[in-house]
Amino acid sequence: MTIGGSFPNRPQLILLLPLIFATIVSSVNATCQLSFEQNNKLYNYSLTNPIRNFPHGILSEDGFYKVAGNGTVLWFQLCDTMIFNHDPPTCIECGDCGGISRCGMGCSALVANTVGGYPVCTTLGYSSSTSVELIDKKDPLKGITAKLSNRGPKLNCSLAVSIVCDTNGVKGPQTLELVGTCDYATQIHHPSGCAVIISSHGDGMGWFGTTLIIILFFFGVYFLGGAVYRYYSLGIRGIDIIPNLEFWVSLPHTLQNSFISLVRRFRGPSHGHRSTYSPLLLQENQILVLLSKKNKKLPFAIGETQEGCNVFNGKWVWDEKRPLYEESECPYIQPQLTCQEHGRPDKDYQHWRWKPHDCSLPSFNATLMLEILRGKKMLFVGDSFNRGQFVSMVCLVHRLIPENAKSMETVGNFDIFTIKDYNATIEFYWAPFLLESNSDHPEKHRIQERVVRKGSINAHGKYWKGADIIVFNTYLWWMRGPNFNILQGSFDDEVKDIVEVSTEDAYRMAMKSMLRWIKRNMDPKKTRVFFTSMSPSHQKSIEWGGGQNKNCYNETKMIEDSNYWGSDSRKGIMQVIGETFKKSKQKLPFAIGETKKGCDVFNGRWVWDEKRPLYEESECPYIQPQLTCQEHGRPDKDYQHWRWQPHGCSLPSFNATLMLETLRGKKVLFVGDSLNRGQFVSMVCLVHRIIPENAKSMKNVGHFDVFTIKDYNATIEFYWAPFLLESNSDNPAKHRIEERIVRKDSINTHGKYWKGADIIVFNTYLWWRRGSRFNILQSSFDDEVKDIVEVSTEDAYRMAMKSMLRWIKKNMNPKKTSVFFTSMSPSHET
Repeated sequence: MTIGGSFPNRPQLILLLPLIFATIVSSVNATCQLSFEQNNKLYNYSLTNPIRNFPHGILSEDGFYKVAGNGTVLWFQLCDTMIFNHDPPTCIECGDCGGISRCGMGCSALVANTVGGYPVCTTLGYSSSTSVELIDKKDPLKGITAKLSNRGPKLNCSLAVSIVCDTNGVKGPQTLELVGTCDYATQIHHPSGCAVIISSHGDGMGWFGTTLIIILFFFGVYFLGGAVYRYYSLGIRGIDIIPNLEFWVSLPHTLQNSFISLVRRFRGPSHGHRSTYSPLLLQENQILVLLSKKNKKLPFAIGETQEGCNVFNGKWVWDEKRPLYEESECPYIQPQLTCQEHGRPDKDYQHWRWKPHDCSLPSFNATLMLEILRGKKMLFVGDSFNRGQFVSMVCLVHRLIPENAKSMETVGNFDIFTIKDYNATIEFYWAPFLLESNSDHPEKHRIQERVVRKGSINAHGKYWKGADIIVFNTYLWWMRGPNFNILQGSFDDEVKDIVEVSTEDAYRMAMKSMLRWIKRNMDPKKTRVFFTSMSPSHQKSIEWGGGQNKNCYNETKMIEDSNYWGSDSRKGIMQVIGETFKKSKQKLPFAIGETKKGCDVFNGRWVWDEKRPLYEESECPYIQPQLTCQEHGRPDKDYQHWRWQPHGCSLPSFNATLMLETLRGKKVLFVGDSLNRGQFVSMVCLVHRIIPENAKSMKNVGHFDVFTIKDYNATIEFYWAPFLLESNSDNPAKHRIEERIVRKDSINTHGKYWKGADIIVFNTYLWWRRGSRFNILQSSFDDEVKDIVEVSTEDAYRMAMKSMLRWIKKNMNPKKTSVFFTSMSPSHET
């Protein structure tokens, strides 16, 4: 029910009784409306104001509605849900229904009965059903009765309210009728004004039309939702945004061509990909599936660009769609930077956009940026130039965020913009030299003789850790002449050891310090690091072709000379940046350490390593008893010393601390049989020693074993599914079944529980090895007569592999999730 003429849909009618009461109370000074459907006819009622002076139904001044009779009093307080209170009524929070504090339970109704002179509180409880009926089916104008009921071993009662039209003929009950066994009055008739029918519609389309509309609705939701998800989350473009495209291409050829033509007309040509995983089946007795991601360039900024695009080589172009925000719309711009507020008459400078020569950058999308920042910390570090970039980023996104879901605060050198609903922050840290200096105070830093302390980046760097995206800059504050002062000791020393070096050498020292700090503290798999070099400053009229000794007053046009360098821009500094960064280029790490480029980790041999084992069996309480070899008397430990060594490179040593950092905020899931359970337990044993006892836990829930690392908001999990598909061996404990059966195309039976993982490791092999033939169930395990066919084990296994790959393609985002498949592990028992 709504105020002002709109009508509820069918789900809203489930809550009609509370809404009727809400209308009675809230419509003291207005007419409200409700819709009621019966026998395929829709009745729209207009309810006038309650009658204040009726003796058995009174709307009090404090907003409570009272119905009384024979010593029993019901008080109704209406807000988001119904609340019933004692006499006199007490206004409480709407959320607890008044029952927690008064009856010891949440409830839909409280009734105060006078028993022996004392008020006794009884409850109706949450309603289990609500029904609405016409008072007189032959005369709908007489009104309706709404009935709220509860059924259960302790409560079996109902409360009915009739909304009638005859205010003169009905005077209210002299006694309150008992219905059920709840020991209090439950049926009340009272007038609420005359219910006048507004309209009565015909039978409409009937059940067939309604069913067709529902089917079309869900079909539209499926198409639109799937397309939006694939477009924004998976980055797919063109025709490939259609979910389950393989099915649609199987439609008749004419329909297919028409459909694809129509989609392409609206979506444009495809620039995306249809699959990021490609299966490869090797024949003979051993069937392996190799999952290989297609190499794809990471997107620049927040959108994809054409492969090989050089975003740094381009020009500024005029864009009528700019600016992306108005200065007056953003309250976070520092007063000294509000050009329009201080009287600048033109806005041409806001319309320029950077355009690379050989490609196009995507338009800024604030919604997409917020999604990319979800759960992340973006940090700008440097001087006022980077503060401007920080403020601009905040201004670009803040309009989409409700006022109560965002905040800006200053803490020391930090300015922090918090986006609560996204668990994200955009931050700025004042460090104009990156290193410690005598200009580090965020407000009082105008010092003539600037001094920077050598090798001091950790003075600030300790506050930068934990960021997901860092943007560094430092330049203009170094420009104070050909030489610069460097402090060799500490700012706390009474006698300070200061040496003067060339500005280029001082700047080179800062760049090397920054790069060393990045290498030691940033994980390139989790963190994006950017460096912003100098921005040319132009304050003299001569740079626009004007006269000597004049400033930039009235110069509003862009300097379009592509060879323009800027009078305050020093090429020597840019040369330092180029040389330092070129020498520091490092290879991306493999897994949790660095390897040589092109390392084939699958081609190698087992080598003896005296540093193994990485943990002792007795130190890990999570190993299953049947797998504790030492405890069961095995005398040797040689089997624990072997380590895999690829032929052309070396794998990094396992680092539990680094692994935990890699897992921070993530879910690792092993899916399969006992082989993968062993991998799961081994992973847990490798990291658990450095986790405090009160910060870790292991529990079993159904098919899941879940190891939780609280301080890292991470889990390592195992899910028992020996065939990946549904089978008669799925019980995690009781699965030793001689005649094994797998149900065809049933991966979603288990797969629905795998969603949300960041890293998934699949395996399935040994359980299939029961001979040359395998039983496949065509229907359901619930069928009395089961349709089972026998196929070759290779064909059965191939079916499972294809099902797994389809599930991965439909449910995994390759930009966010890593998927591994473990093939067979040779067994040697004879």
